[in-house]
Amino acid sequence: MKIQERKIRRVGNSMVVTLSKEFLESINVSESDIVYIDEEKLKEAFTKKRGKICGSITIRNDDRKIFPKT
Repeated sequence: MKIQERKIRRVGNSMVVTLSKEFLESINVSESDIVYIDEEKLKEAFTKKRGKICGSITIRNDDRKIFPKT
């Protein structure tokens, strides 16, 4: 997967980051599925934009990170 730029938005009292349809399909998740997110591990996938991107972001299809309720 390539690095994607996303804007953090406010919805009510929450902040939201959108995910592409292609990414959600690749991890077999769709609208209205319930997922569990390990926020500590998710920190690895985020970096704040400061001029040029000087690092890399890796998002792994890993059931320990994000998985749909069965």
